[in-house]
Amino acid sequence: MTRPAEPLDSLARRLPWAALALVLIAVAVIRIRLLDVPLERDEGEYGYMASLLLQGVPPWAEAWNMKLPGIYAVYALLLGVGGPSVSAIHAGLLLANLWNALACAWLARRLFGSAALAAVAGAAFAAASLSPEILGLWAHAEPFAVAFALGGLLLALERRGAAALAGAGVSFALAVLVKQNAFPLALFGAAWVAWLELRGGARPESLRRLAVFAAGALVPPVATALALHFAGVFPRFWFWTVTYAASYGAQLSVAEGLSRLAYILPKLVSEQAVWWLSAAIGLSATVWSPAVCARAPFLLGLFAAGCAAASLGLYFRAQYFVLLLPALALLAAAAAHALTPTAPRIRALACSALALAGLATPIGVQWQVLVRASPDEVSRAVYASNPFPEARALARAIAALTAPDARIAVIGSEPEIYFYSGRRAATGYLYTYPLMEPQPYAHQMHREMIGELVAAKPEMLVYVSVPMSWLARPESPTALLAWFEAVSATEYETIAVAEISGAETHWAFGEEARTYAPRSPYWLSLLRRKS
Repeated sequence: MTRPAEPLDSLARRLPWAALALVLIAVAVIRIRLLDVPLERDEGEYGYMASLLLQGVPPWAEAWNMKLPGIYAVYALLLGVGGPSVSAIHAGLLLANLWNALACAWLARRLFGSAALAAVAGAAFAAASLSPEILGLWAHAEPFAVAFALGGLLLALERRGAAALAGAGVSFALAVLVKQNAFPLALFGAAWVAWLELRGGARPESLRRLAVFAAGALVPPVATALALHFAGVFPRFWFWTVTYAASYGAQLSVAEGLSRLAYILPKLVSEQAVWWLSAAIGLSATVWSPAVCARAPFLLGLFAAGCAAASLGLYFRAQYFVLLLPALALLAAAAAHALTPTAPRIRALACSALALAGLATPIGVQWQVLVRASPDEVSRAVYASNPFPEARALARAIAALTAPDARIAVIGSEPEIYFYSGRRAATGYLYTYPLMEPQPYAHQMHREMIGELVAAKPEMLVYVSVPMSWLARPESPTALLAWFEAVSATEYETIAVAEISGAETHWAFGEEARTYAPRSPYWLSLLRRKS
């Protein structure tokens, strides 16, 4: 699997690593500048669930969703070390992507035996993962899942003993526990381990090593299931992550999925044209380049796994493509391997230039967002009229006006408000999306959420009039909205309104808020329970 190292002079040895270091430093500077960019919805959910976990409340005890609990544990680690802040979350993202870039470089070094090609792979992941089009500035689950998957691949390729194989199994399993969509990457990793062990025949030693790998892979899911069982939340966990998740994954037709792909793929490619073109050349080189053909099974397998991971459910969400970036990075290195001369000095110069150009191009395209805009302006530029800056301001008001043990509720899908305010949710439904979907449990979910709100009598409500916070359809049930209209007229009073109009937000408070009539479809209101 490892090619012999090339004989290198001083320039050929140092220049690629210097280029990669420059890329990583530039990416880190941009990410550090934007550590305080407002949380989006997934981050808010992960942060709130992690804060509950740090208080001893297990997932699915007070709040629930269909994600597996690995990402909540990751966030709990970040918040436990860095404190309950946005910066701690995004610093964790920075570290995860730094590791991912270095891991891709390490894999390329193992595959091709070249520091120059390693620099290309590391720079490709670092630059591509920064892209606003892939939502690279926000700490979705995918970068952390990739970190575990790459760790598993590196351990598997090292093959230095049973401990490494067990560690590889654990890493692949953790990748899936962090994000379900990482399953194809873990499956590829397991298949590669099996091939490495069995290519010389099913010897007893090989079978024992595979058993060690399988045992390692079983530890995280079994431990998680036992922990949830003893916490008394396993039935609800199973409903959300298996029963409801199966319904959610079957909602889109193939035609709808292809339409989503046709919308997002040109945006991703246009911003990172250097790396997507390089990856396309590398993919073709598995056929026509003898130097690359020897590595084709690994490259093609990883690429197929990345494509499957990005397409599960046919939703093709922007952040899902982070799961494809390891393959993109290694295929870019393969392209450089196929096209550059074998002379070490010339290859080092060419690959270093590619690494730097591959970062300069997307920064040039997104200069305003990555270099000039404030964190709030970045959120607005990427997420348009989604109320992420306003959610932070409203949460501050909630924290100032309520006691720490107060219960609040968000009528909409903005769980970041719970995290920012430090107040517990009066309902386990952190999102209203499932209540709007064409799935068989929607009416039941309306009844459950309303029942929780009636029983808890939340001290404050936040109503979100933003279409992206609901994704309602003409046929969506309306029971929750009818309940809100009734109680907002009799049991609550509006004390603040935030209306979003383009890049501007108009705030109304007190008496003005009670009579304010928003003209934009994008607004939020804060309501306080009458005494």
